[in-house]
Amino acid sequence: MEKSVLLASKCYLTPEGRGLIACPCCGFGKTVDFKDAIPVNRNVRIRCKCGEIFGGFLEIRQHYRKQVKFSGRYTNLTSMKSGRMTVENISRMGIGFRVMGFEYFEEEDMVKVTFELDNSKKSRILANGSVKYIQGNFVGCRIHQIREGEKELGFYLMP
Repeated sequence: MEKSVLLASKCYLTPEGRGLIACPCCGFGKTVDFKDAIPVNRNVRIRCKCGEIFGGFLEIRQHYRKQVKFSGRYTNLTSMKSGRMTVENISRMGIGFRVMGFEYFEEEDMVKVTFELDNSKKSRILANGSVKYIQGNFVGCRIHQIREGEKELGFYLMP
C-alpha cells in the first residue's frame, strides 16, 4: 500500500528542463531532467527513496533566483516615496523585496533599489526597475538597469 502525503515541493527548471527537487519529508534532493516532457499543468507526483509520495510543481526560470536577506532602501520613482526594505530574492533580471512600512505600489511603477551583498567586499548594488507583482508588503520587480555593482552581482549569483 502506498503512503500518500499532502506535502508539496517546488522545482525550478532551467529552460532546458533540468532542475533539483527535494523531498519535503526527508530532504533528499534529486536532479531531474524533463527535456521535452514537461507536463502542461506543471504538476507532478514524486516518489522519494524514503517511500513518501509528494506533489511537485515545476517552474521554469530563465535566470537563477537566489533566496537572500539583505537590508536596503527603495525609492518609488512614480510616487517619489522611499523607505527601508528587506531583499528576499534576487536574480540577474529581478528582485523581490518586502517593505518595512505599508507603502502603496502599483504595477509598472518605476523603482530604484540600493542594497549591499553579503560577499567579502560588501558590494553595493544600485538598480532601476519596474514593479511586476505585489502581494501585501511584498513587491516583485523586473530589473531594467544595474547602475552600480553589475559585475559583482553576476559573480554572486553563480550557482
